[in-house]
Amino acid sequence: MVTGGLIFPKKEVAGNISVSWSWYDEANGTVEWTFKNSSSQFISGLLFRASYPFGNAFWPIYVDNPAFDTNFTSVDYPLVDNGVENNSPPLVIYSNPNSSLFAAFLFSLSAGQEWSMLESGFVDGLTPDYDAPPVFVPAVKIGIKNYLVSWDSEQCSAYNSQAQTQFPCPKNPLNITSAVFSLTNNISPLFHDIFISKNSETCADLVINGIETGNSGEIMTGMVCTFGDLTEDVISGIKKL
Repeated sequence: MVTGGLIFPKKEVAGNISVSWSWYDEANGTVEWTFKNSSSQFISGLLFRASYPFGNAFWPIYVDNPAFDTNFTSVDYPLVDNGVENNSPPLVIYSNPNSSLFAAFLFSLSAGQEWSMLESGFVDGLTPDYDAPPVFVPAVKIGIKNYLVSWDSEQCSAYNSQAQTQFPCPKNPLNITSAVFSLTNNISPLFHDIFISKNSETCADLVINGIETGNSGEIMTGMVCTFGDLTEDVISGIKKL
């Protein structure tokens, strides 16, 4: 189960995937999402609700903690049903037509498949459709890529604050290998994380620009991009530049 947005029963249909929600535990702000593929084809995509793509807000804390049972995936397979209380979708990178990128959950269903999961955090009268009906947005896999991602610290600290937990946060920036899915229309995420494609030219540019501008953070990002995790001695040396 993942913590995220907020709740009231409603249904929206897009791309032959219907998405509905209902209270699972209203007293504790938990809703049950149900996805149903009424078509004769395999369909993948994201869920846009509560003004942003589901999974975008807190993905950094999900990938570093086994309790959430999710991570970035390189494949596009139908979701496995382990029961509503144990179901978690994988994460992927989505590519907008304007070339911007963001991370969010991937929902892939085979023809006729129905799948449900829980989401918490809907309190103080907020619901998943408080601003607009939830919408399933189809997407198409276009490849697998490696990225160095700089994420906002709130994507970890805000989860712990909201859920009253103390889960550890992952490295920042974070190395990610993920399937990339293309969208037909631009979707705005809640957090605009910075994605750097892990090729030697891009990594080297970061280091060079960081040295020229005296930006130790950019130098470290470029070094991690090139060589992987840095030792404490190396990090200390870079900060002295």
